[in-house]
Amino acid sequence: VVSRRRGMSVLTGMRYTDTRVIGLVAFTCTVSGTVNLSLSLGQISLRDLIVSVHPAEVHPGSCSLLGGWDQFTSAGQYTTVEVEPRDRFGNAASLSEDRFFIVGFKDYMGMDVDSDTIAALGALDLADGVTGSHSRTYVYRAVVSGTYWMFVSLEGTQIYGSPFSLTVIADASTVASNSFLSGEGVRGGVVGRLQVFTLTRRDAYNNVRTVHDDPVNVQFDPSIGFAGVNFNVTNDTVTCVVNT
Repeated sequence: VVSRRRGMSVLTGMRYTDTRVIGLVAFTCTVSGTVNLSLSLGQISLRDLIVSVHPAEVHPGSCSLLGGWDQFTSAGQYTTVEVEPRDRFGNAASLSEDRFFIVGFKDYMGMDVDSDTIAALGALDLADGVTGSHSRTYVYRAVVSGTYWMFVSLEGTQIYGSPFSLTVIADASTVASNSFLSGEGVRGGVVGRLQVFTLTRRDAYNNVRTVHDDPVNVQFDPSIGFAGVNFNVTNDTVTCVVNT
């Protein structure tokens, strides 16, 4: 017996009954798909026997998370995570309707997070050839920035690589009504002396934004004119000297 595909081990046995020869061929295949076999016995030669090998039952320890183990998202964004079911030999396999993955989240200290922090919204089965064979996609939405752990399990057993690191950053837009000023310069000062105050940017979910990508416009009310004030803005720290 000749295997034309890797991942197959072959065991052959023969037994005789009167004048007839019965060939017993037993084999174990660890790679799903189509396997070609050739059989030679005396003058008898059978070639290109096609054997279809189906995946075994889905095994949690072989299932994988597509797209990398380190997950990143921003607050308020609907994010998908794709899990590919595999059998214990690593073959992509379909997951029966009565079996499903559980996606859960914990903070960096290992404490459970509530749905107001990260909400797991549901699952969607994808057909073959979309992104992964029989893959299953889960959707979640985080609103609080920080570092978390994402756990993916099947029937109480973690899949390969779980838990996964999840980093949630603040939304890309600053909301003025959620931002605030702090520092001595906010409470008052002395003419001609250096005053400093700091702008803390926050997004729509009150997460602190550390990216200084929005222009800062400093105005005084009542206005004292540009000749009466000199100011400099560096990384949201405003330094100013009021001359009148």
